[in-house]
Amino acid sequence: MTIFKCFTMASVLAVLPLQSVLATDFYAGAGLGLYKNDLNSNDFDQAFASNGISSNTSVDDNDTGWKIFAGYRFNQYIAVELGYQDFGDMDAKTRILSPVSGTVKTNTDVDAFNLSVNLGAPITDEWSVFAKLGYMDWDADVNSKVSINGVNSSSHNSDSGSDFIWGLGFSYKLNDSFDIRGDWDRLSLGGDIDTDYDAYSLSVQFNF
Repeated sequence: MTIFKCFTMASVLAVLPLQSVLATDFYAGAGLGLYKNDLNSNDFDQAFASNGISSNTSVDDNDTGWKIFAGYRFNQYIAVELGYQDFGDMDAKTRILSPVSGTVKTNTDVDAFNLSVNLGAPITDEWSVFAKLGYMDWDADVNSKVSINGVNSSSHNSDSGSDFIWGLGFSYKLNDSFDIRGDWDRLSLGGDIDTDYDAYSLSVQFNF
């Protein structure tokens, strides 16, 4: 019996170093959310007015977007995270009133890669909150369809840049492998786009 116990203890001790190697603090996840920008109809109408054109614009300034992310948790307070976000589409329809008549339909599609530092604080064994600050590289595609006095045309423009991203969030631990996570992200885009996005997302996170 003593020999059996010795072999059992030796087996456990042999497994522990391997277990410590396999047990990492990496995580990855994916989520869906509402992406809303701060552009409004006045922004479009003022741009047309500066060129002597009277117009009336309606804007659909929010859409469903999605995100994927992966990170490394140094401890329960600090993590570094890499992510990709698709902001969905923003649509605007402008009715030209004078000196000509017609319509302009504009679709804007934005996506971004971001790298951030997440600072967390546990509240209970299951709940924790965090704040994030990082940097993103974004790309925007703007497609326009114009119909003026029965003449149709279209155009495509693109813009890109690097700007800050920051936000807040919470995490709920379902078990050792899975968390439910909610994020609010503020994404400030410069360049010709010059708008801010608020992203509210809910994600499933897998812990390796």
